[in-house]
Amino acid sequence: MKKFLSLIIALVIALSAFTVLPVFAESNVYNVATAAQLDVAIAEINAMSNSSSVVINLTADIVYNEDWTSEELYTYATTGTVPATKTEAPAVFTPLGSTSSNAFGGTFNGNGHTISGLCVRTNGQGAALIAYGKGTTVNNVTIDRSAFYASGGFVGAIIGNSHGSPAVNNISNVNVTDIKAKSPEKYVGGIVGANYTALNVTNVYVEGHVESTYDPSDSKVYVGGVCGLNSGGNANLILKNAVVEADVSAKGFVGSFLGAGVSNGKTSITNAFATGNVTATSQKAGGIVGCVNSAGATTLKNCAYVGTATSGNSEKGPIFGFNYNTNVTATACYGFKKDSAAAATGKLYGGCGSGSAATVTNSNVDCKTRDELAAIIDGWGEAATDTFTNSTVALGVLFNNTVVGIQTGYDKAEGEAGRTRAVRFIATIDATDFQEVGFIIKMTRPKAGGDGTESVTVEKGTTSVYKSINSVSESTPATEFGSQYLTAIGVNNLDSVSELTFEVSSYVITLDGEKYITDVKTVEYENIEGVIYINGKEEK
Repeated sequence: MKKFLSLIIALVIALSAFTVLPVFAESNVYNVATAAQLDVAIAEINAMSNSSSVVINLTADIVYNEDWTSEELYTYATTGTVPATKTEAPAVFTPLGSTSSNAFGGTFNGNGHTISGLCVRTNGQGAALIAYGKGTTVNNVTIDRSAFYASGGFVGAIIGNSHGSPAVNNISNVNVTDIKAKSPEKYVGGIVGANYTALNVTNVYVEGHVESTYDPSDSKVYVGGVCGLNSGGNANLILKNAVVEADVSAKGFVGSFLGAGVSNGKTSITNAFATGNVTATSQKAGGIVGCVNSAGATTLKNCAYVGTATSGNSEKGPIFGFNYNTNVTATACYGFKKDSAAAATGKLYGGCGSGSAATVTNSNVDCKTRDELAAIIDGWGEAATDTFTNSTVALGVLFNNTVVGIQTGYDKAEGEAGRTRAVRFIATIDATDFQEVGFIIKMTRPKAGGDGTESVTVEKGTTSVYKSINSVSESTPATEFGSQYLTAIGVNNLDSVSELTFEVSSYVITLDGEKYITDVKTVEYENIEGVIYINGKEEK
């Protein structure tokens, strides 16, 4: 047995010397567990004349530039200058399908893993995980803490240039968080820079900053939180189940989901919710789509925008900025109003041109408060064929954080002085742009002698959130609750308490001073001869 064990150890040591190489399960299948392995795989794939049979499987989280923030990566990506906080340049990522002639046409399976710390800087076109995609499938992956820059445009976290009709590109179950995408040229998107073919995008979340600084003499600058441009008779963008929490800006046409649909490109957007600032300093801005111009049929269903759309001219709208020569149909699309006294309806768009085909079905948009939108969005996921999987993410980010858990136990480790029984309430929060987060807790218990009850309400705020919450025996990561961060509050000194009712809600105070409070959760705490029960269930 000892000899056998030694042999295993020796084999492991021998294998570890070659961890830079991808593991090939079969021909053209790459099982990738490290950044070095991914780099080697990409170099081999980019040298292929045809990558349509290639499959990349992530088997672990992939980390580049571990100690760099997205802002530091952005500084280097956009300027080529090492930031003052660093002593050397970051590792620069070479995308899959780095040129149009070797566009990636295979499958990228994230398997639920995260790629973080990407720094893409190119003096040409195409800055993304996949610079040029042709018949590409990307699924189940998160891109985090990354920066993308191309001096020639076509910038997006997943695909820079989606093309190659009749090839179909598919992107599903993708989260893009803490990213910065920029170009001094055209076509920038949070997911895809520009699309010229059939493109299906399903179940995506985008958080970060998307920008073009191009000064357009021809106005053809398109920037979107999901896709910058959808163009051409072969282009058919189908976007479903998407949440965008990003600032999107350019001098041209800007939208939270699509910068512009033009030249017969067809667009369908369903179950789309966005917040953040949409800014077009010279052209058109829309909460969902910046502009449609001689585009194919454009259909919007179940779309809402909570944010500020700013345009250098008067053509801005809660759903799209401008329509010229395009048939647009909008169903169940909503604008935002800060309070119930504000106007209940408004125009869907900022402007509508004189082209003969410039029609808008359902051109007025109902304006709703946050609470009203919360109820509406929740209903979007009721039909099995119309599942809005990211609605809970949106509500957690935009409306309030959510009380998700309760821990029972003690406030100190065994043997420490002053140890008492305690409960702790945990809430999620998916963004850090707030003034304060906290809890409101009403505690009710029987009066001494059993004559009625007495209550006290406590409100406690903080500016601290955490990636994980530690208890005496274990650590609970935020990801366990499907969140980025957690905050918590403890109630101690419960040794002598036999019965207590908690009514708990959490709240967020935004940067503009607005306060949003969750629904109340009721928790019944009982201590029966030293055994703790929560809502009638014994705590182990």
